[in-house]
Amino acid sequence: MMDALKQIKSDIPITAMAKKLGYDILDRGGKVNINCPFCDDTKQHMVLYTSSSRYFCHKCRAAGDAIDLAIKGHKCTIQDVKSLFGYTDNPTPKQAHQSANSKPFEQPQSSETKQAQPETRDFSYMYFDIMANMELTQAGRDYLYHRGLSDSIINRYDLRSIDDPKTTAQNMLKRYSLQTLIEAGLYDYSKNNKPYFAFFMPAIVFPHFDMEATRITYLSTRNLSGDVKSFKLHNVPSRLYYGDIQNSPSIYVFEGIISALSFAQLTGKDNFVALNGLITPAKHEKLRDMMPNQKVILALDPDEAGKKALAEIEKPLWMDWRDIAEQITGSRELPTHANGKAFDANDYLMLMQSKER
Repeated sequence: MMDALKQIKSDIPITAMAKKLGYDILDRGGKVNINCPFCDDTKQHMVLYTSSSRYFCHKCRAAGDAIDLAIKGHKCTIQDVKSLFGYTDNPTPKQAHQSANSKPFEQPQSSETKQAQPETRDFSYMYFDIMANMELTQAGRDYLYHRGLSDSIINRYDLRSIDDPKTTAQNMLKRYSLQTLIEAGLYDYSKNNKPYFAFFMPAIVFPHFDMEATRITYLSTRNLSGDVKSFKLHNVPSRLYYGDIQNSPSIYVFEGIISALSFAQLTGKDNFVALNGLITPAKHEKLRDMMPNQKVILALDPDEAGKKALAEIEKPLWMDWRDIAEQITGSRELPTHANGKAFDANDYLMLMQSKER
């Protein structure tokens, strides 16, 4: 039987979803508009496309389908969406037993079982659901303010945070089976064969959207404590972190998400991609294949690792940080920290903001 969410997506027009959610709809002869729930819109900048059952806001560029409107825009859970239209999934006897009782810790699968399963599953709705039930706490907001990021950037990229990983992990186990959480990369087994939450330290959580900004494909974090900077999903291929790159002739490629968001704060532009790591010739080639009609400009940190990675790329386009330094300091000399580490994009953002005070 078709999953209830797929059935809703197939049968329910986006206008019907909007009405169920309580939005005032303006029908202008086939062009349907509502106030966008993602920005401070009061003039109905969001268009509902009845033919494709998708939405697009001409003010903040939010985009997605009917399910996304409910989960992302109206903070509904997956169960809320099903209940709106009276849909239910018919669980198998095993699933029904698990939902009525506390979920046992399943044991790791054998390598034979893993090989027999599909390599990847789409957990985008699960990631949406998790983010919809997560807030940006004051500790998380203070951290982002400390990094020079404004509320507009924070809200635009839907940043959330975890202050209490233990409680977050317990809440996830109430909503999903352990096996599903493991498959989604949110849990894994320790060397002692005990399950543990992948994001086990207080952290900012970044939702990675696809290029069209219609679904969450991945989650990553920036830790608020400890030496390790970030954690990623376990045993799930890492995904790029996109800005608005659909209509930009040039795309800037950063190593980390904070640097990419700092670039957006500095320039007012969102034409970036964050790798969550260093560039390699293979990654560079893949980026160029993904965006054949756009200039891929490498904005790597000007440290030794960044210089080495850049040297391995054949005929790269790259951002000269001396140009940024000259704009902010009046000198083309690259500023460094007391320990000799070169400034990255976030450091330049903080430097610029300190000069403006």
